[in-house]
Amino acid sequence: MWHTYWKQLDLSHTVFMLKYAFRYLIRFRQFSVINILGLTLGTSAAFILLGVAYFESSYDNFHSQGDKIYRVLMHHQSGAGGSESYASTYSPIAKRLKEDFSEVTDYVRTYHSPSLISLEMQEDKISFNEDRVCFASESFFSFFSVPIIQGDKSGSLGSPDAAYISASASKRYFGDENPINKTITRNSNENYTIYGVFADPPLNTHLNFDFILSYNAYAVSDPENDVDANWSWWDTYYAYIKISESVSIQQMEKRFPAFMMKYRGDTWTTRGYRVELSLQPLSQIHYGIDDDKALIDDVSTIRKSNLYTFVLVAIFILMVAWINFVNLSTAQSFMRAKEVGVKKILGSRKLQLLWQFMSESLVTNGLALIAAIALTWAALPYLISTLDLQISIENFLNLTFLAFFVLILLAGALFSGYYPSLILLSHSPIKILKGNFSTSPRGNVYRNVLLIFQFSCTLFLVVSTLGVFKQMNFMKGEELGVNIDKRVTFLAPMDRDSTYDQRIGSFLEELSSSPSVTGYSSSSTVPGIPQEFKIGGVRRLESSADNSSQFGLSYIDEKFIDFFGLTILTGSNLDESLPADADKVLINESAARRLGYSNYEDAIGDQIVIPRGTVTIKGVIKDYHNESLKSDFEPSIFRFRGEGFKDHHTIAFATTGEVSNLLGDIESKWSEAFDGRPFQYFELDHLYEQQYETENNFGSLILLFSCVAILIACLGLYSLASFNLMRQRKELAVRKVLGAPISVLIISQYKKYALLVTSAAVLAIPLGFYFVQQWLAAFANKITLGIDLVIIPIGLIILITCVTITQIILKAVHTNPVTVIRRD
Repeated sequence: MWHTYWKQLDLSHTVFMLKYAFRYLIRFRQFSVINILGLTLGTSAAFILLGVAYFESSYDNFHSQGDKIYRVLMHHQSGAGGSESYASTYSPIAKRLKEDFSEVTDYVRTYHSPSLISLEMQEDKISFNEDRVCFASESFFSFFSVPIIQGDKSGSLGSPDAAYISASASKRYFGDENPINKTITRNSNENYTIYGVFADPPLNTHLNFDFILSYNAYAVSDPENDVDANWSWWDTYYAYIKISESVSIQQMEKRFPAFMMKYRGDTWTTRGYRVELSLQPLSQIHYGIDDDKALIDDVSTIRKSNLYTFVLVAIFILMVAWINFVNLSTAQSFMRAKEVGVKKILGSRKLQLLWQFMSESLVTNGLALIAAIALTWAALPYLISTLDLQISIENFLNLTFLAFFVLILLAGALFSGYYPSLILLSHSPIKILKGNFSTSPRGNVYRNVLLIFQFSCTLFLVVSTLGVFKQMNFMKGEELGVNIDKRVTFLAPMDRDSTYDQRIGSFLEELSSSPSVTGYSSSSTVPGIPQEFKIGGVRRLESSADNSSQFGLSYIDEKFIDFFGLTILTGSNLDESLPADADKVLINESAARRLGYSNYEDAIGDQIVIPRGTVTIKGVIKDYHNESLKSDFEPSIFRFRGEGFKDHHTIAFATTGEVSNLLGDIESKWSEAFDGRPFQYFELDHLYEQQYETENNFGSLILLFSCVAILIACLGLYSLASFNLMRQRKELAVRKVLGAPISVLIISQYKKYALLVTSAAVLAIPLGFYFVQQWLAAFANKITLGIDLVIIPIGLIILITCVTITQIILKAVHTNPVTVIRRD
């Protein structure tokens, strides 16, 4: 039968079907426009959301041997409580693993070091502060798939003077000149020869460097810090290993405790904390280690739950669009019933009619696809720039993703066209022509179920969006406990000499004489960024080592406390005029609790043990949020140290205007004091805002596409209500003739949709609550879910429903019943 049918279905017949499909769309243009608009919005929104999710899930999947590469993570578990997880490890880790584990076939270790890179020209000198500078061991280019496009293609990093630079860095320093064998200088005293140029790292990699320098050069530059024997410091060292095939990672990790005992010793009994190692697949680095636990010193990551949410919202939006199409098509079935009946009587085969209706569906979806491509192409640049998404338009043109998405659209188009076609073809032509055709109760139930699903999706998105934005507003509005208003921090030069302390002191004193500057402070860190130093083994002098813990450490000056508006709860501030205060410290509340002081006054004058000595507590500071409210308060110690340990210099402005207007004068003074050193600064309030960038982007995307889903649902609801009332017009006319008040007729219509909204709320509200609770689990400071997350979404959906259908209902009940009865 199929062979005979397809033989009869020649090209001319297909063209005729397509022409007929277009005639049908024009004939019912109001509902055709609604269908196409809904499908266009749904397709465009789903494409963008799925494209973002696909791109984020593709991080570091382009390395040829990526399935064998693992990053070594380090976890500190303290005896007194608290645990920290790090992406960085000790420098010797990778090399020792290669020596002690036969499963390890190769390794790479890196050291990340923001640097001042300079190029001496004949008449000028080019200098930039570069954040993306990496020292890497010899196997880097054979280990990772980083293509070298110019120069030595072997990627040799054995020579201490070897340097490879990215194409964009080459352009920045050399323009169109050949950079090979040219010399660049790091921090004014280290010279490197450019061996090659590598392609700019793609956006979907955590190895986003502009300069790859020889690890041997780092070892030579700091001979006192033996990179193969230093088991005391771990910050900015990263270790990668390559594992042979058919190796059990779990079995390998079980041997790590003995490995650490061999090289690190029993830190649990000597310093009160245990160091544990684990392996993280290269493809999982972009996700951190857990949805509710972050790595302290990791690169930019994204929560897996955010990607799942993007996919879920995309599916919801597509399904809402397709459900609209199905509901409208089945609702139209009674209007096309006689057409089908006549064609059946005249001999049209069932498969021919099926192809006719399927062609209409495919044409509708095809037109929607064309419109969606245009809409997406126009909207993407705006979304990328407005939301500062780390993605480019080219990333959406991945062939694998495009093929996958087209298959989804094709499957949806076929399904959304197939079911309504079956409904039309399932009725007897005799009954149709006798006028006995009507939509079945089962069909009505099916449409109502689909409508409930639409409402459920919409309610779920509204609850989720409301929860996300409540959390974001809470974090932005909550008191930080620190004054960051109109405070600008500039970074110390990356290269320093013996005159640095004197010059920076004079520079700050000169700035403070300006009437627009109210004060300054120098410190190793500032509010808004993680503390640079982490120290372990901290305990009270009389406590045993197994009560030790790990603390953050900041080096400050005596102005720091008052400058940032911090509160000393008990004790007093450090005083630089008192030599004894060099061995005294301030601690915050969290540190006091971790050390076991239930009464903070008991801490004053008490001694605590820290690495390389014993210090006395002089004061306890009220906890403040050194980072965003995503993180909990960190136990911290504050003490004096020389200027060489204070990389951040912060000034406070008295002006009510924009501080950026005053920075030009400061930069000129900086150039006088530090000639050739770039002036690099940031505003602290902006720094805190940047920490919420991931959540802001997530919330903005969900809000935007939730609105799209609501709009699509409204289009479908409007059309379906129109068809339902068209079908019920005779019933309404008869009831009006029999004396039914208009108010009763209106309420009867509202009751139907109120029942649908109630059913959707029962399904969607608990799911929305669960999603928000899971999303909030990653935040140390979070909102409490209240009844507003029920009332507001339901009220909003009811309002949207009423606005959508009220005009249609009023028009139907106010129509002259005599006109309706005569016409029907």
